[in-house]
Amino acid sequence: MFLIWQEFYPTSGLSLAKKHKCETEEKQIHRGDKMNFRDMKIGTRLGLGFGLVLVLLVISTLVGNRSMGKIQDEMNQIYNVNVVSMELAYDMLDSMAIISRETRTILLLEDFNAKQESSSKIEEARARYNKDFASLKELDNTVEGKALLANVENAIDSGKISNDKVVSLGLAGKSAEAVSEINRDAMPGMAKIEDSLKKVVNYQEERSKTRFNEAANEYTRTRLFMLITGGTAILLGILISWLITFFITRSITNPLKTAVGVAEQIAARNLRVNVPANESRSEIGFLIQSFHKMVENLREEIRQIMEGVSVLASSATEISVSTVQFASGAAESAASVSETTATMEEVRQIVQVSSQKAKYISEIAQKAMQVSQNGQESVNETIKRMDLIQEQMASIAESIVQFSEQSQAIGELISIVDDVAEQSNLLAVNASIEAAKAEEHGQGFAVVAHEIKSLAEQSKQATAQVRRILNDIQKATSAAVMATEQGSKAVDAGVKQSTEASESIKTMANTISEATHAVTQIAVTAQQQLTGIDQVALAMNNIEQASNQNVDSARQLETAALKLDELGRRLKELVEQYQV
Repeated sequence: MFLIWQEFYPTSGLSLAKKHKCETEEKQIHRGDKMNFRDMKIGTRLGLGFGLVLVLLVISTLVGNRSMGKIQDEMNQIYNVNVVSMELAYDMLDSMAIISRETRTILLLEDFNAKQESSSKIEEARARYNKDFASLKELDNTVEGKALLANVENAIDSGKISNDKVVSLGLAGKSAEAVSEINRDAMPGMAKIEDSLKKVVNYQEERSKTRFNEAANEYTRTRLFMLITGGTAILLGILISWLITFFITRSITNPLKTAVGVAEQIAARNLRVNVPANESRSEIGFLIQSFHKMVENLREEIRQIMEGVSVLASSATEISVSTVQFASGAAESAASVSETTATMEEVRQIVQVSSQKAKYISEIAQKAMQVSQNGQESVNETIKRMDLIQEQMASIAESIVQFSEQSQAIGELISIVDDVAEQSNLLAVNASIEAAKAEEHGQGFAVVAHEIKSLAEQSKQATAQVRRILNDIQKATSAAVMATEQGSKAVDAGVKQSTEASESIKTMANTISEATHAVTQIAVTAQQQLTGIDQVALAMNNIEQASNQNVDSARQLETAALKLDELGRRLKELVEQYQV
């Protein structure tokens, strides 16, 4: 429905809102820069009211902080300058008292070492008050304070001269002159120093009181100012809050009542309601203006919706008729596709059986080809072995011939050995005769001759035995030569038969290879046919599924068309309730 609405009425809803926003901005531009409190936004009103209170609080805080800093400075001066200056002045008075006491001690003592000890204490006291006086001069920077410190310094310098003279006279044992010097110069000088230091103390006390009074006055003024500004801020805040509440209530509640009344009329489907004009630039003004534009937009949109509903109703009727026709055609197509799919399944089964048989024959042919190849290899191996046997038989025959020749040579050597044995026997007989002639001197020679004769007889017996063995070997060799010749002939015949068998197996292997190649091509062709038929069957199944889906879609579309027709009637009844 939304697509149909967008097709017939593309400029609605959001476009109307944009148009209203542009018109509102144009109105604000035409008004110019004139603005009063009623035109201000609520946030601006609240910000102006409470901003004034915040400014007063900030001023009060800044003034209070400045006064607190000033009071802190005064208290720091009292503690770190005036009080410390008084402490230093009192320390100097203590040192002057020590000097005065030790000076009198020198005049009273008789022991020179004791006098030297008192003199050392005087020097230590002078070092302390000189250090304190230097610190005192660093602290006070006022003109009056510097003048008082100058008087102290002059008094110390003049008093030191008379005091040194008294100490020198005391150390020298001139007590009478020292007492006279004390009464004449030293005592007045000490009194002058004490008086000048007391003036410094009094001055610092007065400065402390003055600064304390200034700090107290500053505190009083600051407290009064903060009370005044704080009270003013509180009163002003109360007044501003009341004014803001009063004006905001009036500027918000009255337009909101108008907006509520308009909303109630709209809720009652009355779009003839009149929205009062409101030219305010506040949020409430924008709200009333938006209500005005919303009512106008609703009127326009309801009119467009009513026109769209009429178009929707007629379109839904046409869609319903077309959907019924489409559903009928889809059902017929689905039935035809189902029959075609069943036929393709039968063809696929036949081709599958043929493919399986061709594959089986191809496998048998492959095995036969493999067997023929194995037979060819076996025959070739047999021929190789027969050739090797033939070579070995020839080698054996040659070895036997050589052995026969060597046997003959050995026979000749045996004849020679037999002759040597005969001669050795004769020599032994001759030696025995000669030994008998020599009697006792020839006994040893007779023994040797006897042994030679014995050895000759053994050699003769051995040669006779070897000759018999050689005769046996020659007979066996002759038989072996004859057997070798017969074996060579048999091997030649076997090689010839193996060669003929190899040629026969090779011819059979070529024939089997050609048959295997043909059967393989048949199997491949059958498999391709089966694949093609499977693809056709799959396509037919997809077509059948698509046809069934088309039928289902047609039925759903028919149901949707009926619902769309019902929706159009309901929309028409709904929009007729609005008063435009």
